[in-house]
Amino acid sequence: MREAQFFLNSLFSSPISVHGEVYPNRALVHFSLPLCFGVFEWTGNGCWLCFQVKGTVFATDNSGAYVDITAKSTAYLPLHEACIHRIKNVEEAGIIPGVREEFMIIDENQADDTLILSLRSIQYDIAWERCRQLKAEDAVVKGKVGFANSET
Repeated sequence: MREAQFFLNSLFSSPISVHGEVYPNRALVHFSLPLCFGVFEWTGNGCWLCFQVKGTVFATDNSGAYVDITAKSTAYLPLHEACIHRIKNVEEAGIIPGVREEFMIIDENQADDTLILSLRSIQYDIAWERCRQLKAEDAVVKGKVGFANSET
């Protein structure tokens, strides 16, 4: 089996573990090609799903925003992926033409080769990281219950 090497000089700021083997910072890590291609799904636009990319918003409409991520085709940020809160338009989340932001590629529309982006998934990652920090600090938090499952 052919091996691909990736020198992870600046991608990881802490030790990483691959199949149980720990590599220190700036280590030469060997990945098999099937492992690489099995973790991420390649889109037809030359991008990997679940990768974060920088992009600039160049237009908005009632249902989302169009983003230039310098891919082969346009990327689109749907309204429901613009924020973890319910919003009526992307402007409420600060998404206006000219804004440069980091987005996550979450899907590809096969019909028109448009990449579907998300800010929501990045915001959830940040929120969960903050929850882990609060737990580690044994902090007391106050919250409001927004929804509960009911037994019938």
